[in-house]
Amino acid sequence: MIRTEVTTILLRYVMDRDMAIIPKSVKPARVVENFQLFDFKLSKDEIKLLESTKNRQRLFTDDLRQSGYDISTCPPVYLDDPLNR
Repeated sequence: MIRTEVTTILLRYVMDRDMAIIPKSVKPARVVENFQLFDFKLSKDEIKLLESTKNRQRLFTDDLRQSGYDISTCPPVYLDDPLNR
């Protein structure tokens, strides 16, 4: 298999869950790398491996923190997982 960057694998995983992804980069090489998510599919075993991770965190950009908004007041968001229907 061709070496695939971790970020590309994660983008593919999120896309396969029918979630919108908006990767940002100003570096041409990274833009090309982001488009490689269309070059492969994750197997059921790979998806299970990704879903078995114990560390699940919501990630925020510094923009939200710098706005003065208290992110600790954000309620948890639970998404319906289309892969488990």
